[in-house]
Amino acid sequence: ANLLGADKIKVFITSTHNTGSNVKECLKLGASDYLIKPIKHQDLFMRLVLHMQAKKEIDDPKAGTAEIENAQYYLHLVDLLLRESLKPGATDDLLHKLTVMVGMSMKAVRVSLIECDADARSGWVCASSDNSKINRLKLDLFKYPEILYVLRNEKMLALDNLAADPTMHFVTRQNKEITFNSMIVAPIKISGHYWGVLSIKMADSKQKVNEFEMRYAQLAAHVLGLQIRPEPIAAVRMQRAE
Repeated sequence: ANLLGADKIKVFITSTHNTGSNVKECLKLGASDYLIKPIKHQDLFMRLVLHMQAKKEIDDPKAGTAEIENAQYYLHLVDLLLRESLKPGATDDLLHKLTVMVGMSMKAVRVSLIECDADARSGWVCASSDNSKINRLKLDLFKYPEILYVLRNEKMLALDNLAADPTMHFVTRQNKEITFNSMIVAPIKISGHYWGVLSIKMADSKQKVNEFEMRYAQLAAHVLGLQIRPEPIAAVRMQRAE
């Protein structure tokens, strides 16, 4: 509470009940986060770091000349993404090309397409801008609080550079395992269900994420989601379980 201010106290729920309905109900009632027991100290610390940071929401677009020019630029980028997505080719290759395009457009160091299971425990990197042969790398989602935040709150998350926040800079110097910096994480919904996320990690020199970058990320997540074939991925998941 001292770090956040008296008017920004966060409430965490800890429980052995980990059903999706329990988690969503607690968040709907005002809890900031939901941690499943047993709790690892490192996981708790990572959640605290995430919630200490200011998060951005998309506002209504402004009508100034500079804003209009920015909007036109990002609309052009979305048009390029759509054109590329309509080209024939293997799904995995196409998803990799699209993540590369998003990365180049936003000058990001890594853009990843991550499938997540229904309980938000595990994730699989299905495509990444920096690796064309990623082959569904498995992730422990408890080590990625930004992804859990997006899945549980069902909305996009944008975080500015940690180095710009004196409190966060102190925290990151104490804990070298913090893996997120300036980034955008957008949810991907397929057939009425949240399939996973598009994660965009910006360069360390990036100071602020702007509104148009957030809107572009949101549209890019939608375009990428249209290319995903849930049936084959579900089959792969069954093979992993066996």
